[in-house]
Amino acid sequence: MPTSTLELPVPGPRSHEKYDHLIATARALPKLKVAVAHPCDEAALVAVLEAAELGIIEPILVGAQAKVEAAAAALGADISSFRLCEAAHSHEAAERAVALTRTGEAEALMKGSLHTDELMAAVVRREGGLRTARRLSHCYVMDVPSHPTPLIVTDAAVNIAPSLDEKRDITQNAIDLARALGVETVRVAILSAMETVNPKLISTLDAAALCKMADRGQITGAVLDGPLALDNAINLGAAQIKKIHSPVAGRANVLVVPDLVAGNILAKSLTFLAGADAAGIVLGARVPIILTSRADARLTRLASCAVASLVAVAERARRVLGLGDDLRPQRRLIEPQGPGLRNRRDRGAARAGILGSVSWAARPGRSPLSTGLPTCRAVPRAAARLPPCRPDHPYGRGTDDRAQRARRTAPDPASTDLTSNGSPRWKR
Repeated sequence: MPTSTLELPVPGPRSHEKYDHLIATARALPKLKVAVAHPCDEAALVAVLEAAELGIIEPILVGAQAKVEAAAAALGADISSFRLCEAAHSHEAAERAVALTRTGEAEALMKGSLHTDELMAAVVRREGGLRTARRLSHCYVMDVPSHPTPLIVTDAAVNIAPSLDEKRDITQNAIDLARALGVETVRVAILSAMETVNPKLISTLDAAALCKMADRGQITGAVLDGPLALDNAINLGAAQIKKIHSPVAGRANVLVVPDLVAGNILAKSLTFLAGADAAGIVLGARVPIILTSRADARLTRLASCAVASLVAVAERARRVLGLGDDLRPQRRLIEPQGPGLRNRRDRGAARAGILGSVSWAARPGRSPLSTGLPTCRAVPRAAARLPPCRPDHPYGRGTDDRAQRARRTAPDPASTDLTSNGSPRWKR
């Protein structure tokens, strides 16, 4: 009897060649100093011990000493060689772990048995946090057994409904991660439900805008295309059937989703339906942040630490070149100034005729010339069209003041006569 084509083969042993290569690369690097916030249960501590045993990280345990030692005793592990910083509760552990990274004693941050919100609250705090000019975002480095290369999915955990400007940072964070992992050609697919721009679907407009931002140098280090549906982003056959000619279509290695809901569903679908593993990391802060779950497999936890190690190495290299988070292109509006632009109305009229520009602002101690970043000045295109200025007039312009408008609209008795009902008739 012939076998039905719908019958699926029995899955064999899962291959983890991608993660194995990632971990081997990280083991060849110097140990990454990691501040582990509140590792006070067995599930959180075992991930730390496994990564330390392989020589990927050098942990600094931050938590209540009695609870940490009790968890180690339950595992039968010796933690006497690790540095232990006392913290009475989870909130204090998060704050002290963040402080260790700010002072340079640790190069990465790792979530222990506390809730993610507690850790991220300490990270994003304006005073004493780890914020930079770039938006924080989450990336999954996914090992899908049926896919030839790892996939980076962002953002599935931090940004709920990102704006266009936030998507720009999310995309750039993912590109930087891919390059840190050694991807030679980063191909970014901006996902939506279709591959054509539809004004009724905002995600397609954002995708088109992000691609144009890449053309203008606002997003660097990758080839972007979008909008793309998931099938024609990762399957070359689907892209060819739909006649999409693009260096990204069918070969994307970074997937930027429209919002958190879509990203979370995509990542969990790959995990539970396609047998994928997902190593999570948060980028955009001063240091990489390792987010592991108690439900993660051993290899996934090790891969998360390996990803953080490679990102930290890339960040050190960028800082040596003067491209770290202390120098960041900042977009700001250049306010028109001049003797004839004294009030809000005048400045608004002038601003409407000014070519939009980007000002690359460097913080003290840095020179934008050293990095080749352009310093632009606003050029008023409509300055010649502005009416002449009268410095003695309170409104600044003699041709647009209220008195002259009143004189122009008032009836002239010499040029009018009266109709039968007594109203003035204008003479032409």
